[in-house]
Amino acid sequence: MSFFPTTDISFADSEAIDAYARLRVSNPVTVFESKLLGDKNPLVWDDALTTGGTAVYDQDSSTLTLGVPTLTISSSVRQSKVRSNFHPGKSHEVMLSFCMDGTTAGVTKEAGYNDADNGILLQLIGNTVQLTRRTNVTGTAVDNSVLQAAWSEDKFDGTGPSGATINWSLAQTMVIDFEWPTGRIRAGFVIDGKFWVGHKFLTANVLDRPSFGVSNLPIRYRIDAPTNVLQASTMQVMASSVSTEGGSAEGHSTGITRTGYATAANTAFGPLMVLSQANGSGFVNLVPKNLSLACNSAAKFEWKLLLNPTFASPQPTLGVLTNWITTADIALTNASAVTAGTTLASGVVDTSASEIDLSWVKAPTGQAGDGDADVICLAISSIAGSAITIHGSFNWTEVR
Repeated sequence: MSFFPTTDISFADSEAIDAYARLRVSNPVTVFESKLLGDKNPLVWDDALTTGGTAVYDQDSSTLTLGVPTLTISSSVRQSKVRSNFHPGKSHEVMLSFCMDGTTAGVTKEAGYNDADNGILLQLIGNTVQLTRRTNVTGTAVDNSVLQAAWSEDKFDGTGPSGATINWSLAQTMVIDFEWPTGRIRAGFVIDGKFWVGHKFLTANVLDRPSFGVSNLPIRYRIDAPTNVLQASTMQVMASSVSTEGGSAEGHSTGITRTGYATAANTAFGPLMVLSQANGSGFVNLVPKNLSLACNSAAKFEWKLLLNPTFASPQPTLGVLTNWITTADIALTNASAVTAGTTLASGVVDTSASEIDLSWVKAPTGQAGDGDADVICLAISSIAGSAITIHGSFNWTEVR
C-alpha cells in the first residue's frame, strides 16, 4: 500500500523569498549594472542640469555629486539611458547606493527605479521622508506616498525588526523588488549585510489597473530646488544594478538589408544604415546580433558600428519598421558623411564577409531623460579611397 502525504511545504514570508514567493537563491541574472570607476559613465547615464545644477565626478570615491546652489530655482537629474526589461512572472530586484547628504529645507531629493511618470522611489522633501509608488495609468502622473512613520514593516527609527535608525547623512543601499502588472512591491534597505523591508505596497485585488503604467524603467537620482533656497544642497550617486530573478528572455530578432550603397571616392565613412528606437519609446533596448557585408569589386573596406555619430547634411530620416518599435534609415547617401561618435565595433573586410558576430557588443542604447533616443550607425569606408558598391545586412534583437 502506498501513502502520498498531502502536506504543503512553503516558505515563510521574508526577504529570503522573491516578489513571487519563490525561494531567493544566488543566481539572479543582471540586466543592468553601473559603477563609477574612472569617469561618470556618460554612455550609460544622462545628466539633465538646469539653472546652476551641477553633477561633479570624484574619482577617489567613485561617486557623482548632484547639487543645487543657493537662491536659485534649479535641479540636477541623473537617469540611466537603458530601461531594464521586466519579464512577466519573474521578480525584478533593484539595488541602488547613494548618500543623501542629509535633508535640506525646501529641497527635494529622490532615488529610485522610476522616471517622471512611473516607478518606485524614495523621496526626502525637506525634512519629510517617504516611499512613493508613482503611476501614470490614467494619463497623468500621480504619486501615492507613504510617510516613513507609516511604513508597514520597518520605520527604521530604531523600533523596527532591524533595530536600525537610518541616518540620511550617511551612505545607504536601497533595495526594491516587485511583481507587475499587479501584486506586491517591497522597498527597504541593506543593514549589516541583510535586506530589511521598510514598506510593502499591495495592489493585487486592491486596484483595478496596474501598479504603474510601465515596467521597463530607468534608475533615477534627482535633487530639486523648486524655490530660492537659502542653503546649497547635494546628494551623492554611487552604484546600482537591476536583476531579474528566474532567468532572462532574449527578446525578438529582426534585421534589415541594403544593396547598392556607393561609397565616396575617398576614405570618409558613410552611412550604410542608421537605427534607433522611436523617440518616447524608451522601454525598448536594441541588442546587435550580427552583420553581413559584400562588395561588387575586389576591394578592401572598413566598417564601424558607431553610437551617436555626427552626420553631414542631409540628416537621417528615421521611419518605424512595420511591427517593430525600431526606426531605421537605409536611404542616406555618402553625402551624409559620418564623423565622431563612439565606436562599438569595427573591422576590415576583403571583398565580403558572410557573417560577423556582434553578440559580444554591449551597446548601451537607450534614451535621455527628455526622450531623445540613441542612434546606431553602420558606417563604411573605402580603404583605397576609390568609389565602391557595398551590400549589407544587419540583425538585432528588440528587447521589450
